[in-house]
Amino acid sequence: RPRRLRRADRMIAGSPTRAAVAAFYDEAASHWGDVDAVSAERVEVTSRLLEGRPPRGDVLEVGCGNGAVCRRLSQWGVARVTGVDLSGVSVERACTRTPPGVEFHVADACDEALATVVAHRAPFDLVLFCDSLEHVLDMSVALRNAVKLLAPGGDLGLTFPHPELRRRVGLDGQPTDHVVDLDWLSELLGGLELSKVHEFGYGDFWPGGYTTYWACLWTKAR
Repeated sequence: RPRRLRRADRMIAGSPTRAAVAAFYDEAASHWGDVDAVSAERVEVTSRLLEGRPPRGDVLEVGCGNGAVCRRLSQWGVARVTGVDLSGVSVERACTRTPPGVEFHVADACDEALATVVAHRAPFDLVLFCDSLEHVLDMSVALRNAVKLLAPGGDLGLTFPHPELRRRVGLDGQPTDHVVDLDWLSELLGGLELSKVHEFGYGDFWPGGYTTYWACLWTKAR
């Protein structure tokens, strides 16, 4: 079993403003493109994460970027999918290819206004953070906001770099960059009355038996 860190949620790269973070991802969106290897991997991991528990109704992806996961969820038969991202440029690019039933909005995961932006589709049967949780301004706030939007019995899906990878090779230079400690995460979500469904590592294996990325699915009490 991968060794866990004994550190709490900490942002390593300082405390940038919301505007600075949005500006960074606006600029990055023009270079990352609409279809790339990262998007394909996120889609594949999301499929594995939801195996045996297909979304029953409305789905929200927080930090949707170019919208690749949202579009694939639509292809899998999800009738209504909502993606939100802090970057207006990313949302604009996502909207250039929007299947029926899919919406994209500019919103901050850490702002209470998120609930207002998506109120017409809430509550959600599934909320996803696909490699985005580690880049929000405040992980605790973002997760609490997400759980409030979940319907009773709804699922919360998370994928993020394994904390041991971050400890050994450092962070990736984005303006907000967290270490997602597994014990901290379990304590927080357990306190919000969520129960773990399953978890797994994916990506390359490193010495010591841990993988580069981690995925987990939690469910909200009915």
